[in-house]
Amino acid sequence: KLASVLAQQFAPRMEGKGMEGLGYEVDVTTPDGLLKGRIDCVDQSDGVLTIKDYKTGTVFDSEGESASVRPEYVTQLKLYAAMYAEVFSKWPAKLFLVSMSGEFVPVQMTSDECCALAREAREQLYAANEKIESVLAGRKALSDLASPLPANCRFCTYRPVCAAYQNARISQPESQWPNDFWGTIVE
Repeated sequence: KLASVLAQQFAPRMEGKGMEGLGYEVDVTTPDGLLKGRIDCVDQSDGVLTIKDYKTGTVFDSEGESASVRPEYVTQLKLYAAMYAEVFSKWPAKLFLVSMSGEFVPVQMTSDECCALAREAREQLYAANEKIESVLAGRKALSDLASPLPANCRFCTYRPVCAAYQNARISQPESQWPNDFWGTIVE
C-alpha cells in the first residue's frame, strides 16, 4: 500500500489509465504459473511503456562515486520486465527504481537478459522442488536441503535446531555467522 501512495505522489498522469496492464500494483503471473510478482507501477507516457519500483530503503549498495544500484533490485526489475512481457506481450522500454526522495534511477536491460533471468529462476525452482521431492520420498535427508552460509542463515527461524548450520559454524569459524547461544540448561 505504501508503494501505491508513493507512486501516486511521484508519478505523472498516466496515458491510457485503466487499460489492462497499466496502473499501480499490477499483478503478473506467467502463463505457466511459476513466476509471480506485483509491479508497483506500470505506465505509458508518449507511447513509452515504463515499469517503476518504489523503494523505501536505499537504492544503492554504497555511497559516493563508486555507488552502484543494489544488484537484487536490478534483478527484480528485470524479472518484472520478463514477466510483464510474457503476460501482456509487450516489453517495457524503460525500468526505474524510485527512491523515497523521488529520485528516478534508470536500470538498463535487454529482453535477452530478462528472459535469461526468468529461465534461471524457473531452473532454480525446478531444482529446489526436486530436492524437496527427494526428501519427501526418503531418497535424501532433510539436512540435504540446507545451504548454510551466514547470509542464508541470518534470519532463519530453524537455525537453532539445524544440524547443517551448526556443523558449518564449527567447520568455518572465520565466517561472520550470526550470534547464537548453545548449551544445555541445567536446573
